[in-house]
Amino acid sequence: MEDKACPSCTFLNSALTETCAMCSSALPIPPLPSKSVGYAHFNLSELQLTSQAELDQVLQRLLQNPQWRKYRSRTSATRMIDEWGFDPRQRHDPQLPEHLGFLAPLMRTVMRLAQLHTPQDPVLPLQCFLCYYRSNQDTCPLHAHDCRQLTLSLGSVRRLTVRGVPITLQHGDAIILNGEPHAVLQDPATASAGDRVSINFFFATRSDFAAAQAGTRPPVSVNGKVRPKDRQALLATAPPLPTHSDT
Repeated sequence: MEDKACPSCTFLNSALTETCAMCSSALPIPPLPSKSVGYAHFNLSELQLTSQAELDQVLQRLLQNPQWRKYRSRTSATRMIDEWGFDPRQRHDPQLPEHLGFLAPLMRTVMRLAQLHTPQDPVLPLQCFLCYYRSNQDTCPLHAHDCRQLTLSLGSVRRLTVRGVPITLQHGDAIILNGEPHAVLQDPATASAGDRVSINFFFATRSDFAAAQAGTRPPVSVNGKVRPKDRQALLATAPPLPTHSDT
């Protein structure tokens, strides 16, 4: 993603910047690109948001994570997992556990991309779930979440099946979903797949919570369990939605 020139003073700013560093003018926010029809699907290194070398280094450190634990679903699908939650009062902070502190720069980029996907609707982080697939034998069954997610894939190529359509995720690919059923299944096309880690950032927006309160959508949740006091905390700590005059 190339640097963008400020329309007021022509100063070149980082692609993820909303306000000009020179004159403080508001900058246009480009739409996230898509490699798959209907979804924001892009590669971080191709957008120059990070380098392949940096992604390689993060993957190697994740593979050495001492706190991976085996997870078996009700369908007997297995993979290794790690996770952490968020305090909604610190919604811009990755809030990483100590053993994953090295993920801070990458997680800030992930969280920034999630906000760029809904630029006029404040993002509220819910949880981050790491999945380690050791081979094509490790899988994730079909499921869905009552929230949004940005999934970043590192390592071997695997296919993410979304609404029955296989989407190939390569090293550094990210995709944003909003409640669509999805799975990582055994696939002859990736029979020789080796280590793969997915970083799954679950989030919602202020309007998602407002719609849930109004009863026009299901309650916002990663796993169907958000306590009322947590929901109120998320709403209370988000900035108000901008009016048309703010855009």
